[in-house]
Amino acid sequence: MERRGKVWGWELLVAFILGQMMLSVTADEENTVTPTRLADGAENYGRVEVYYNGQWGTVCDDGWDLINANVVCRQLGFESALESKTNAFYGPGTGPILLDNVGCVGDETSLSQCSHPGFGVHDCGHGEDAGVVCNSTLIRLADGAKNYGRVEVYYNGQWGTVCDDGWDLIDANVVCRQLGFESAMESKTNAFYGPGTGPILLDNVGCVGDETSLSQCSHPGFGVHDCGHGEDAGVVCNSPVELVYTKWGSGDCLSTADKVYDGFAVGSKYEAIGGTSSYFCLPQVPGYDQNVPSNHAQSTKVYNVEYDGFQTDSRASPNLNGYNVPCAVCEVRGRSTMLLYPGSASCPGGWTREYSGYLMAGRAQDYRTEDVCVESNAEYIAGTAEGSIGAKMTKIELSCASGEPCNTAYEYGRELPCAVCTK
Repeated sequence: MERRGKVWGWELLVAFILGQMMLSVTADEENTVTPTRLADGAENYGRVEVYYNGQWGTVCDDGWDLINANVVCRQLGFESALESKTNAFYGPGTGPILLDNVGCVGDETSLSQCSHPGFGVHDCGHGEDAGVVCNSTLIRLADGAKNYGRVEVYYNGQWGTVCDDGWDLIDANVVCRQLGFESAMESKTNAFYGPGTGPILLDNVGCVGDETSLSQCSHPGFGVHDCGHGEDAGVVCNSPVELVYTKWGSGDCLSTADKVYDGFAVGSKYEAIGGTSSYFCLPQVPGYDQNVPSNHAQSTKVYNVEYDGFQTDSRASPNLNGYNVPCAVCEVRGRSTMLLYPGSASCPGGWTREYSGYLMAGRAQDYRTEDVCVESNAEYIAGTAEGSIGAKMTKIELSCASGEPCNTAYEYGRELPCAVCTK
């Protein structure tokens, strides 16, 4: 019995030592800053690949979300992520799948520092490879206004200035176009908008003129300079090219757009003969002219717009029937044309998708309204209840007249998707 007890004690000791070794390996992996790259995309989007143990491999999309994508984008020098992509959106990778069930808190500096079961531990195929779309706006104007100021670039997790050695109008044009303006009016030198702080990140910049980013112009390398902040470069850009659109079904705009205001959708009573046929986004706080009387008997009346028969993937309320519709008015720079693209959640080539969703309008049995694109993962205004006289908004389906052929590419009776596109 004593001998048996001693053997059991040795077994416990061995198990304890092995356990400590595994904990040490796990801790080392969590503290490792693993190189990361984007494949089969462009500078700011693609399939996420990490480098470990001498080889590149992919990341499985189990649990993949925007928090994880933010860590990847910041590690690559971008400010943040716009989207997280799943199901091998940028095509399946090759080689090992190195990470799975990644769970980032958000303050990590490397994807490998996020929680995961270990390198190479997964239950995925390459059809589940994860991807990201990073915010590629890595430049800003400081201590000026919307269209002029000191040029600052973002690199390796920090903002820094640009030295004015060789700084000219060609360089300034690249900066202004990157910020969404048509061109530059002036290039400024000698810290015209005041000296900056932090690192001087670029010097002796030499742009040809067709670059889409200042970092694509020739330069000796980030952080290589012989300047002081008294030589910080600046620009004056011409009047901005901007476009405003309404996002239906959400009170927020994408990070690539500025929110002008948010509010709630209104429209004419569903059974009204006259009035407005359009929906519009009413701001949360009115600005009445107190000198104008109200409550005219013949005035056109508008009502809150309610979802009608709208199912969504939202975990907060899968059935939005009867809830009021939120909205936001968003402004994007560098775009001059907007397209509501029906029948597809993707935009045509050469267009940028602002958001996608479902094509919606008033109910079939009611008077006609305009068609709008409502965010696919629509939100609702809390505390609203189904009414009986308000404006309605319901999904549009493709149908065919009796005896007439349908376009075989579409499915009869299926709800039509849509995308709001700009360029």
